[in-house]
Amino acid sequence: MTSRVLIVSGFWLVVSGFSVAQDHGVTFLVQNTEGTPGTGVLQQFDAQGVRLRGGVTQPLTDVARIRRHLGVLPPFPRRNVVILTNGNHLPWADKDSRLEEGRLHLTLAEAKVRLPRSFVSIIWLAPPDGMDANLMVNRLIRGRRPLDVLYLRNNDRLKGRLLEIGEKGFTMETGNRALTIDAARVACLALNTDLQARFRPVLPYYHVILEDGSRLDFASFKLDASADRFEGKTLFGARLALLPGRIAAIDPRHDRIDYLSDLKPKQYEHTPYLDLTWPLALDTTVTGQPLVVHGDTFDKGLGMHAKSVVSYDLKGRYRRFDALAAMDAHVAPKGTARVRVLIDGKEQDIGAKKELSARDELPLVIQLDVRKARVLTLVTDFGSAGDVQARVNWADCRLTR
Repeated sequence: MTSRVLIVSGFWLVVSGFSVAQDHGVTFLVQNTEGTPGTGVLQQFDAQGVRLRGGVTQPLTDVARIRRHLGVLPPFPRRNVVILTNGNHLPWADKDSRLEEGRLHLTLAEAKVRLPRSFVSIIWLAPPDGMDANLMVNRLIRGRRPLDVLYLRNNDRLKGRLLEIGEKGFTMETGNRALTIDAARVACLALNTDLQARFRPVLPYYHVILEDGSRLDFASFKLDASADRFEGKTLFGARLALLPGRIAAIDPRHDRIDYLSDLKPKQYEHTPYLDLTWPLALDTTVTGQPLVVHGDTFDKGLGMHAKSVVSYDLKGRYRRFDALAAMDAHVAPKGTARVRVLIDGKEQDIGAKKELSARDELPLVIQLDVRKARVLTLVTDFGSAGDVQARVNWADCRLTR
C-alpha cells in the first residue's frame, strides 16, 4: 500500500499506511544497565528487547539509554513550541493552528494533531523583550496560575480566560470583555494550572529526543527494521513514525531505573559562603537554566551550589549509580568546585583528583557499585575560587536495580 508521509519539523508523521523513505546506516550507542556500551545500526527495538546489527538481543529492562553515535543532546526549542504538562516539547506552526472546543489543533502541513487543552501547559512563540527564555519558561512551568496569562512581546500581559486561538490571533476574556491579540504581538500563553491534567504513563514508556530538540514520550515504540523506521503511539494518542536519522536519543523508562530528581532526598543541606542560600535544583541548574554538560542538554539531573550535601535512602534496593558531573556551562569560566560521592558515609573513588572547572574538556563520569548500600550522598564543595560561580551540574543521575 502506498501512502503519504510528511516531514514535520524534524520528524516523520504517518498520514496513512506505511510507505516511507529509507534512512540506512544510522548508528547508535546503546548503553546497558551495567554501563557497557555498544555501537552499531539497530536491528531490533521493541518491548521484548534491543539488538544491534550482528549482536545479541538484550531485554529492554537491561538497556539504560540509547544515543545517536557522535551526536549531541540538542537544547530545548525556545521559539514556536508547545510545552505539555509532562514536559514534552512539540513544534508549533503559526498557520492553521487553533483552539476549538477544548482541544488544541496543530496543523502541520496536511497532518493534524489534536490535544486536550488540559494537557497543554505553555504555548511559547518567542521571549518577551529583554527576557531570558530559559528562565521564564522554567518559572512558568513550575509556577501556579488560577487564570490563563497571555504575555506580549512588549512585556505587557493579559490575565483572564482563553476563548480561542484562530486566524485572527489569541482571544482572551478579561474584565467581562473579549480581546483578540494578533499572534505577531504574542510572546507566550501560560494556561491556568488549576485546569491542567498530568499524564500517568504505565511502565515501560519511551522518552524520545529528536534532533530539532523536540521531546516526546511514547506509550509504545518499536523499530520496523524492514522499513527502517520507528513507529509508536505518544502518551497523548498520536501515532507517529520516525526515521532513525531524526532521533537524537531514546531513554527507555522502566522499573529498573530511578532518577535521583524523581526521588525525595533523605536530607539536603546547604552551607552558605556568606548569607545567600541555594536550594537543590531538580532537572535544572541552580539558576533555572537547562542542564547543559559539555554541549549536551540533559532532561534529568540535579543542580547544586557549593557547599551543599544531598543524601538519598537506598535501602539496599539498587545495584549501580551513574552520573556525569561538570561545572555549569551557563556560568563564566571562573567557577571551580570539588565533588565527592559517599556510600554509607564512606567516600568513594570517583577519579576526581582535582577540582572541577569550566576549563575541563570532559565531564567527570561516575559509575559506582551500590549493592547493599543504605545511603548515597553527593557533595558539592568549594574549589579554589570559593563561592564564586561554584555551581555544578549532576546530569543523568540514575540508580539501577
